Amino acid sequence: MKRLEGKVALVTGGSRDIGRAVSIKLASEGAMVVVNYHNNKQNGDSVVETIQSAGGRAFAVKADVTNQKDIDAMIKVTLQEFGGSIDILVNVAGGLI
Repeated sequence: MKRLEGKVALVTGGSRDIGRAVSIKLASEGAMVVVNYHNNKQNGDSVVETIQSAGGRAFAVKADVTNQKDIDAMIKVTLQEFGGSIDILVNVAGGLI
């Protein structure tokens, strides 16, 4: 059994750079991963494809983490998709605002 089997991880900024690496590593440890992206759906989908091709579970969700409505919607879809709760939250989103 992998260390994070059955855990749900949400990675803000999870579609590129450090966030991408974190998303893939969490999945490799068994977590179900929500890959948040802000603008580039292709990047989000690419991370999801990488995770799924290795046998993991993931999906990408667009959200601006500076916008409360987007955050609420991201949490809602996460709980609908993976159920239960969010066990791991990694905030990697950043950049110029």
